[in-house]
Amino acid sequence: MKLPVHASIVLVLFVGAACFAQGAAPVPADKPASANAESILTLAAVSTVTVHSEPTSMFTDPMRCDGDGNLYLRPFRAELGLAAPVKKFDSNGKLVATFAVDSVPNLKVLAIPYFAVTASGEVYELIAADKDPYMHVAVFGKDGSYKSNIKLDALVHGSQLAVFPSGELLLSGIEQTESSPRPPFVGIFKDDGTLTKRLSLEDDKRIQAAVERGDFSVSDPTRPGSNLAVSLGQAAAGEDGNIYVMRRTTPAVLYGISPAGAVVRRVEVGSPDPEMMPTTLHASANRLLVMFRNENTKEQLLKVIDMGSGDLTAQYRTNSLGAALACYLANDNRFVFMTNTKDRKMAFNIAEAR
Repeated sequence: MKLPVHASIVLVLFVGAACFAQGAAPVPADKPASANAESILTLAAVSTVTVHSEPTSMFTDPMRCDGDGNLYLRPFRAELGLAAPVKKFDSNGKLVATFAVDSVPNLKVLAIPYFAVTASGEVYELIAADKDPYMHVAVFGKDGSYKSNIKLDALVHGSQLAVFPSGELLLSGIEQTESSPRPPFVGIFKDDGTLTKRLSLEDDKRIQAAVERGDFSVSDPTRPGSNLAVSLGQAAAGEDGNIYVMRRTTPAVLYGISPAGAVVRRVEVGSPDPEMMPTTLHASANRLLVMFRNENTKEQLLKVIDMGSGDLTAQYRTNSLGAALACYLANDNRFVFMTNTKDRKMAFNIAEAR
């Protein structure tokens, strides 16, 4: 008996305080991110922006931004739970648009596990719907207007979504099967939801074996068979036209996947602290940023990787700017962290290296 599609969705809630593709061309040699940027700089806040329109200091993963500095967030509302909509805020904290899934006709939304923002500002929300085992993707214009609903042609508990420039979609998650534990899934879909290619990522076999052993580094001890390396991973579209998928392992493993479904790059990004886990992936200009966080000490390490070479270009450290990194703008070398004010209003800490 299959579980309902929402049964394995993992909610990451932040409180502001505080392999190869089948038929693909040969993949370039795997490489860890090289240490050509040894010094670790400290990030410091240069300004704080309070969001007065939101009566909450909590927000859910992921968080995204665009080249204009607009932030795309999901402020948590108890009455909406996992179905809280994506909201767009400008750099001054003003609400610009709401991408409300209740505007999707004939669909009762149970959860929004992930969303993606395109270069043109369109928002794609991954949806788990009531009484429907298939995932949906709701597409919105940059002003929040509803455009379309795409039903994905695969039985998958979707965890990450990203969009190629062509409008094709990449979905990563856990396949709905009778086997236990259930295997990871990565697939590419046409813009009408048709599955065109399924990929097999090299490290997913190792991760699956660890889940089967009950390894708590990749599996929740309270949920036997769960795969946190996949469900808590990230995906982001790069300006090079590829999509980058991150598995939540130590070291973090990034895969660059082309629109044709070829794995064109595999990069390992490590942390000197074994207690630090990768929590965030951002893509900006020709850079990828991975943030690691130690939940005990709250220390965060940010590593910036060259998208083309996989080389490490910069490192930053902080433990006081906020629990989540909402935005990284490579050209401005600027970082935006989510935090909250003393009266528990949602706020942004805008930070630079010092």
